[in-house]
Amino acid sequence: MTAADTTEWVLREGRAEGIGGVVCLGCAETSGWADYDPRPAGAWAIEHTRRNGPAHGRFVVTAHKAWRVDRAASAGRPVAVAEVAAQVLVGCALVLAVAVAVVAR
Repeated sequence: MTAADTTEWVLREGRAEGIGGVVCLGCAETSGWADYDPRPAGAWAIEHTRRNGPAHGRFVVTAHKAWRVDRAASAGRPVAVAEVAAQVLVGCALVLAVAVAVVAR
């Protein structure tokens, strides 16, 4: 039996921009996941629709915010869960707005 870990742990944000991608609703093909910049996923969505036709012109945009748990003694400040959740919602709204603009073209 091991001794209980009494180290204090904190939740922190991962990369500020997160990761993201799009999935075709027609066939479930994905643009792949990458450090999130909506332009490559948008370009992929347009090319995918050009190659496969209008039945492949609707997409689900997904953005992920990374979290990590560190020992409290490590550098950086702890992030409250509510703060991270609010940032995730703002990021998702931005990604969705960009995706709608790209698909609406």
